[in-house]
Amino acid sequence: MHILNMTFQLKKNYLKIDGIDYIINSCIPFYEQEELVLTKMEDIIKDSVITNSLKKSPATTSNVNLRLSRVKAILSE
Repeated sequence: MHILNMTFQLKKNYLKIDGIDYIINSCIPFYEQEELVLTKMEDIIKDSVITNSLKKSPATTSNVNLRLSRVKAILSE
């Protein structure tokens, strides 16, 4: 699947989730594993580390890197 298609699908499916754009951005590096990302998306959205990283200054490098490493860990579980 093309990156834009995956982004659109995730955005459409999870539109009402606070911070979904940041969460989607954390998933984009793994777009080649589309099925895995889609399967684990509920776990990613509900993860306490990810949700806490969205509460204050979600765009900072440290929070972006935290979400990216957490998504990688969830996909590896």
